[in-house]
Amino acid sequence: MKQRSRVITLLLVALLGLLLCACGSPGVSRGTTAPTPTPQQGWSLLWAPSDYKEAFPENAFSAQARLIDPSGQRRPTAALVWLVTGKEFALVLVQCDQDAHVFALAAMELQHKGWVLTQSMTVERPLPGKGALQQKWLPPGRYQSASTNLGTLPPSEGNVQLWLSEDGTVIVVAHLRSSIDLRRPTGATTVNIDNHTGWSAHYRDNSALFTFIAVHDEEETVFYAGTTDFDQSQRQVHALLKESTHRSTSR
Repeated sequence: MKQRSRVITLLLVALLGLLLCACGSPGVSRGTTAPTPTPQQGWSLLWAPSDYKEAFPENAFSAQARLIDPSGQRRPTAALVWLVTGKEFALVLVQCDQDAHVFALAAMELQHKGWVLTQSMTVERPLPGKGALQQKWLPPGRYQSASTNLGTLPPSEGNVQLWLSEDGTVIVVAHLRSSIDLRRPTGATTVNIDNHTGWSAHYRDNSALFTFIAVHDEEETVFYAGTTDFDQSQRQVHALLKESTHRSTSR
């Protein structure tokens, strides 16, 4: 009787072992590998190195910039708006998606090895009522924004900020702590705002009309770009210069 019980026990153990082999270890399937979920990141701009030294920032960006979507896939840009194209410094606004819900801002410098991407940031349009109220000089509405310091040495020493409102208003402001005569677009007109001389111009991309204003004095350069008309843009540059003067005198 004991011998029979022992045989039954051995058979049960063997059967259990076969079942375990067939099922595999817990959490691992046999024959197929479970896909690893891709972490959801935001949109980003990457820069591919190149042995060829491009003469113009537009050419360098076209050849070396890589727009990456949240799943990690490379995507074509929906639109590009070249905001600043100086001799050694450039700013470009990138519309990431066809619906204009996400924008990226890229800063570039001309270095000894050619044009390189030095800073980039992305902003997503806020859902209705979900954005933050911003400075009084901005058009009414709620915004998402991002800002970054540029360089620590001229010509790009300073900072830049990007605002995107719930209704699609786009505003970019770059404040450079040196006097730079930025490349003047064809058709630009001369302006003088609070003893800062410069130019203004209009640019239409696929979906919006941008106003550009670039002014400078002996110590600073302020660049403004926005989907706002000239009068509103000029008022906003005036407010920016007034705010800048207030910060300087309060130090």
